[in-house]
Amino acid sequence: MSMQSEPRRAAQSMPPKRAGTLSGLWQQLARPEISLGIVLFVVLAYLVILPLFTLVRTTFTVTLMDSFRIPGAKVGELTLYHWRRIFRNLAIFLGPLRNSIIIAIGTAFIALLVGSSLAWLIKRTNIPGKGILNILAVTPYVLPSWALALPWLEFFRNSSVNCPAGFLQYYTGIQAPEWLVFGPVPIMFVMGIHYFPFVYLMVAGALENIDSQIEEASELLGASKLQTICTVTLPSVMPAMFAALLLSFSRTIGTYGTPALLGGPANFTVLSVQIRSFMQMNLASQAYILTILLIAISIILLYLNDKVIGVRKNYSLIGGKGFKARLNPLGKFRWLIFAICIMLLAIFVVAPLLLLVWSSFMSSSGSYGISNFTLHYWLGAPNPALAQGEAGVLRNPRVWQSTLNSLKIAFLGGLICAFLGMIIGYVVVRTRGSRFASVLERLSFIPMLIPSIAFGAIYLSLFSQRLGPFPALYGTFALMVLVVIGKQLPFSTRTGVSAMHQVAGELEEAAKICGASFLSIFREIIWPLTRTGFISGLMIVFVTIMRELSLFILLMSPRTEVLTTLTFRYAEISNQQLSNALMSYLVLVVFLVMGLTKRYEKYISSSKPR
Repeated sequence: MSMQSEPRRAAQSMPPKRAGTLSGLWQQLARPEISLGIVLFVVLAYLVILPLFTLVRTTFTVTLMDSFRIPGAKVGELTLYHWRRIFRNLAIFLGPLRNSIIIAIGTAFIALLVGSSLAWLIKRTNIPGKGILNILAVTPYVLPSWALALPWLEFFRNSSVNCPAGFLQYYTGIQAPEWLVFGPVPIMFVMGIHYFPFVYLMVAGALENIDSQIEEASELLGASKLQTICTVTLPSVMPAMFAALLLSFSRTIGTYGTPALLGGPANFTVLSVQIRSFMQMNLASQAYILTILLIAISIILLYLNDKVIGVRKNYSLIGGKGFKARLNPLGKFRWLIFAICIMLLAIFVVAPLLLLVWSSFMSSSGSYGISNFTLHYWLGAPNPALAQGEAGVLRNPRVWQSTLNSLKIAFLGGLICAFLGMIIGYVVVRTRGSRFASVLERLSFIPMLIPSIAFGAIYLSLFSQRLGPFPALYGTFALMVLVVIGKQLPFSTRTGVSAMHQVAGELEEAAKICGASFLSIFREIIWPLTRTGFISGLMIVFVTIMRELSLFILLMSPRTEVLTTLTFRYAEISNQQLSNALMSYLVLVVFLVMGLTKRYEKYISSSKPR
């Protein structure tokens, strides 16, 4: 009797067990961080995974244009045609690959040399004028990456390269050699000047954390200043220097503007330029193969960065015994070194911008005297004899439309990015330590590994055709905003995670106990405490997109043209003065936006609840 009742009781207990399991699962899904996380996973899969999958699939698929090139092929069939075509003609990608690597290595080492030296002088010595040096040191990085390429051409071009006389030839009669006007040398130098602030900021942060007592101990043991720098200071900041070197390399290898302007006339082609060239020739699949190559290079660089830094674990110099920061005295040379730094930064940062502005007031190229002065490129009405019939910047409807497009795309993309970043930050922090949080955070980080022009190609491959219920988005405003969200999400996610770490979970738990809903908690507790991070995430995206070219060069259409693409278009057709005027206008807009951003951040910080 008892033996028969045991199975019966077990059978009776099974339905409640399943019910309890389902109830527990529903309770888990009802948690805001879990339900939001699932939604975010779907969104990130749509923004990141699906475009990557479509990109790779397209390289193995027969497109409509391919059906005319491949006998008997049908649209949608799998094929190795595109890969065979690339590898049978290795010059198609080996030449641009070699050139890209040369440019990236040269740029990275120039940036490392200048940025690290300046960081050491400002952070570890008693050089005067650190405030002005710091401002000048970071200025090139807030400009478009190819902003300095235009004044470079304005200064060095000459009749020997079939161009109007530049500033140098006009005033001195000296003709710069062709290798100094076009080709790898000017590309490396201009991009090195643009990226050295990136190295400066990373190395300066590492130098600030070095305890001077370690350096003093080295000197007490008989080491010279140079030996101390080489054996103590340099190894301590080596992780930051190596990371800056690799990140400069990876950013350079996918940049489009400067290599196109300074390399094109010399037939010096890099991967990013070749990708756009393939797209213009309706060879999208070959362009996507080169895009995969760029992505692979970026992933390898990230792996090397983690591997090298992970080899050694003794980089920690801040312990519990206190911290001392001592500045190295420069002695009687401190003012001389300051004057040299100011002079070099003025020559390579300030002077190019002044030359850019001055040239925009010259009626014709090749003359820089007062007699050639004109306001046409700023205020002039359309004139067939000037600027190919284009009106001046401030009277040009294309400029105003591009300005409006830039502002709308940057603001709307930044707003959505900042919102998604805050929500991802909330989910990651509240589920910290779980595999779910790790997957979500790494998924949001993937776009950072992909060069901008490659990311634009990925979105072009996915959204140039109908996708389920969604229509084709090529040439639309929606695609421009969508690519901004996908590419900039890693940066807004970082600010979101940092902001959410400042909000203790106990505040949320106390509100739940009092019966508050999640929306009430978010509105009354989380948002007031994290809005500074939200604004920071929005402004980071806004300023970055206002000067972005590579991300948009493959996606823009006449209706969605932005300031950077319009400026580059004028430069491509040799409308030099108008291009210089528009670049000056763009730089002014960027600095104005940054100034307003700083003021607003101060206002938000001062009004933040304590």
